[in-house]
Amino acid sequence: MKTKAMWLMGLILLAAAILSSAQDKADLILFNGKVITVDAQDNIFQAVAIKGDKILAVGTDLEIKPLAGSPCKMIDLKGKTVT
Repeated sequence: MKTKAMWLMGLILLAAAILSSAQDKADLILFNGKVITVDAQDNIFQAVAIKGDKILAVGTDLEIKPLAGSPCKMIDLKGKTVT
């Protein structure tokens, strides 16, 4: 009985994770640039994912491009700086 309950709980958590990630897809991705953050370390990233008026994530091009939703506008910054 406990095994079935554990499997059911696992499936529920998996479904919740899938639905959550589907909702967090970007509608705009800026990549191949220098994205300067205003955090304590003043980090510089290659790309940023945006949905509506919220930044979803910053990171490398390889990390951010998979966050593209359908449809998603992709803008190549061609090495330009974004602050």
